[in-house]
Amino acid sequence: MADKVAFGKLAAKDYAMGVAFVAVGFAIVFGLSGALGLELEGFLLVIASVVIGVAAWMSYLRKRDD
Repeated sequence: MADKVAFGKLAAKDYAMGVAFVAVGFAIVFGLSGALGLELEGFLLVIASVVIGVAAWMSYLRKRDD
């Protein structure tokens, strides 16, 4: 398994996948907060969304390199 991701060697498709993962993270977090009736600040929802999206993207990049 690759220890580091070479960001300089990533293609535009890889960065587009990162944006897509963050967008899915937004959908998950905002959907769950609305469904559960949580009254959270907007910046907390955005931070949680970005963390989920980036973690999924990094997992994708590492699995792709195997």
